[in-house]
Formats: sequence, C-alpha cells, structure tokens
Amino acid sequence: MAFCRVQERNRHIESHLLNSIHCPAHDCVWTGHRQSDFREHWKKKHTESGQVPEEDATEIYDPKAYAKMILDGTPVDEVARSAFSRAQECLRELGKPNKLDDVLGRNETLRKWIHVPSSHCKYTYIFSLRSRRSLSSSYVICHICLIDS
Repeated sequence: MAFCRVQERNRHIESHLLNSIHCPAHDCVWTGHRQSDFREHWKKKHTESGQVPEEDATEIYDPKAYAKMILDGTPVDEVARSAFSRAQECLRELGKPNKLDDVLGRNETLRKWIHVPSSHCKYTYIFSLRSRRSLSSSYVICHICLIDS
C-alpha cells in the first residue's frame, strides 16, 4: 500500500491498533481513534456537561509510539497486545476497567489477537513457546478463572 503523505501512512497503521481515546464522562462507554470524532461525540451526547475536555484527559495511550514500533519492524499483533496492556493499566488507574472491551472497537482482527478476561479471571499468564524447527516464538495467553459456586 502506498501513501502520499507520512501522516496518512501513520494514520493507517494506527487504525490497526485499539482505540486510543475514551470519553471521560462517568457512565459513557465511547472510545475512538480521532479527537475530532470525540469532540463530535461530546457535542451530541454531553452538551450539558460544558466544554469539551482537553486531549490529555481523553487519551488512553499514545498511538504514535506504537505505530513507530510497527514501522521499526515489531509484528502488529505484538504491538497491539502491548498497547492493550497499556490501555488496561490506564483504564484501571481511571477507575474504568469495564471499558476494556470497548477499546477493541469493531476490529475483528484485534479481537482474535486479544482476549479480554471476564471479571472472574484473577490471574493472567503468558507462556512463550519456541519451536525446534523455527527460531520464532508463539505465545499462549492463559487466564486462570476462579468461579464461585
């Protein structure tokens, strides 16, 4: 795929990542990629709340840093999982861990790469499996779930 401008290339790369912007309104689940989309959402859904929040209040993680990782040769699925971990950490700090599924948006590829554990999953382990025939590694994510009976 050829791009006329670096900005277009970077925006395309960022589209392969999870949503990096969230609505800071308490009960709102909106997430997206662009600040312009957020401002439109805010004006439609939260007009009574006043002025649109600043960018630093809406950013979950910096997609530019993760786009650079892809450009530097890191596989997209690894970068997506890394961005998801950062988003998970940020949303926990904001007291909104229930938005994790929303940051994946409608991107079916991301949903295959990233499993959002349910609330009863208490531990997550990532196992690295190295094939004898190949130098590459595969990763298996195992969620240990505790279910009350």
